[in-house]
Amino acid sequence: MGRYKILTTGRSVSVRNTVRTQTQNSLWNAQSLSNGIRPSGSDPALNSAGGTITHQTKARSATVRYNRPSGQSMRLLENNLLTNTSQSQVASIKPSLNQSQTVRRVNTTMKKKQDDHEALGGAEGSITDITLEEAVEYLSHSDISHQLCGASFIQHQTFTDDKAKQEVWRLGGIPALISLLKGDDQQLQQVSAAALRNLVYKDSSNKIEVDRCEGVDAILTLLRDTNVTETQKQLTGLLWNLSSADALKPELITNALPLLTESIVVPYSFWTDSNTSKHIDPEVFCNTTGCLRNLSCASESERSSMRSCPQLIDSLMTYIQTLMDRGDPDDKELNFPAMEQKEPKGVDWLYNQKSLQLYLSLLRFSQNEATLEACCGALQNLTASKSSLSTLMSQNIIQKLNGLPVISSLLKSGNAGLQKTAMSLVGNMSRVSSLRNTMAKEVLPNIVTTVSAVTPKMVESDSTIATACRVMHTLMLADPDTGKKMISTKLIDSLTYLSTNISFETARKAAAYLLYNMWGQKDIHSVLKKQGMDKDTFINDVTAVAYQEATRNKRY
Repeated sequence: MGRYKILTTGRSVSVRNTVRTQTQNSLWNAQSLSNGIRPSGSDPALNSAGGTITHQTKARSATVRYNRPSGQSMRLLENNLLTNTSQSQVASIKPSLNQSQTVRRVNTTMKKKQDDHEALGGAEGSITDITLEEAVEYLSHSDISHQLCGASFIQHQTFTDDKAKQEVWRLGGIPALISLLKGDDQQLQQVSAAALRNLVYKDSSNKIEVDRCEGVDAILTLLRDTNVTETQKQLTGLLWNLSSADALKPELITNALPLLTESIVVPYSFWTDSNTSKHIDPEVFCNTTGCLRNLSCASESERSSMRSCPQLIDSLMTYIQTLMDRGDPDDKELNFPAMEQKEPKGVDWLYNQKSLQLYLSLLRFSQNEATLEACCGALQNLTASKSSLSTLMSQNIIQKLNGLPVISSLLKSGNAGLQKTAMSLVGNMSRVSSLRNTMAKEVLPNIVTTVSAVTPKMVESDSTIATACRVMHTLMLADPDTGKKMISTKLIDSLTYLSTNISFETARKAAAYLLYNMWGQKDIHSVLKKQGMDKDTFINDVTAVAYQEATRNKRY
């Protein structure tokens, strides 16, 4: 069942981020941070147009225009920030859970209303007339207007054309853009960060190139020093994209995590009306939690470093509790899987019943699939090991907190990532023998429905279906009376199809093993015979091999 890895799924982002209130007498009163990033405040020159964030109908990215933050409120208005994108991946924008969306164009409004050519300070040709090679050359030009033209063109091209990303890498554009982050022009910093954000989106080679050119250090230095909200948005979005690369996780945990925690997570989680000078923009916080979520999928030693980061877990749990207290379970920053004491602190939050209650409350009330998946993932991690602690977590979820009904309902989700995570969580809990009878009655119907509905198009859900077959096997043996009621020709036909379809690499073995054992289980065997089913369907060369292999490997 393993540790939880966030998948590339879309987000439904119904957001009602109202003014936060202080909920705890804490050591952290959003005090001024001498080593943190400066308080956010948009540069008027960058926001004179006063636009809104809107979406184009593209499969991957969003056109972004910005509003200047009010400074008095931390609201994200649903009709101004992000439209709901929970529909088809083809027809709507669904940012990856492990990468921030790309950005098509950052407004580069100058002091006067001008057309593109004039706004670029008279650089040769309009932005649409130059080539990618010329754009990269412009980055090293002595004139800032040429540099801005080149960075803007690269940003635009890499939004629409993945091949352009490879070309910019070949032409040496990445180190040039990183160099521009170190300059003094705020507008150029912002556009360069946005261009890099697009360049590394779903491009592993470009992520490594940014790191090779010491880009992470440049990004963190600028994030620490800038007070321009739009630049902070681009830099944290860039870090979010970079954090999906496993090779960069150790460096980001060591160098970026302390800054992000101290300068963004803690102030945002304990923000009050009296602390408007320390306002952190909600989009900056959302990008930050996206980055932290990716980092939480690193190795055990690196996750341990995250747990040891001062104030990180306390701040995230306080933030989640605040949202639940005010009835806002769909806030988009809740996608982070936050890590019997009455007042838990730090790492104690991870295994505290209050945390389990928070996760289950979110599962019951949230309509945001990304939030649901993240909460299932957190519970999956807590129940993943074979230790007594994970056993206790499973028992608390089912016996004390009555979490099984809401978890079971997610097994029918049409969202592949959410369904996979819920299925893995159920698989983890099914290892606890004392819970199996209860689980069989609640989850077997939904698992059987899932397996019975398998089609050739579901190959990408191979691991989910394999887990379903294994859980079905475990629960049918534990509760034969419930198992007998699940038997149908449709189910057996589906298992037979799976067992012989080589496209389902793991599910076919799990299905074959299940078929073999069904015939060997006395109570279920009698039902199969009554329904006129033939032994050869269950005991044959395919199922025998699967049984021998599983027995040899002690997989079940």
